[in-house]
Amino acid sequence: MSRETYAAILRKSYTEEDAPTQRRALIHATFVGIVESIVNQADYTSDQKVEKLRNLNAARKEVLADE
Repeated sequence: MSRETYAAILRKSYTEEDAPTQRRALIHATFVGIVESIVNQADYTSDQKVEKLRNLNAARKEVLADE
């Protein structure tokens, strides 16, 4: 997935009514879940996993910076 897609997923993990600390916790929990999913996916090569994890990490940084 692209960085933009991951960022959209992370942004949908919380609502505007959530407190800032709760938003960060929800973003983190979603991030960890996606990382586990990527790592455990047998269909991806190591290079594909690394690319997906880099995109996900960049998206996480972008979303947290917006907070």
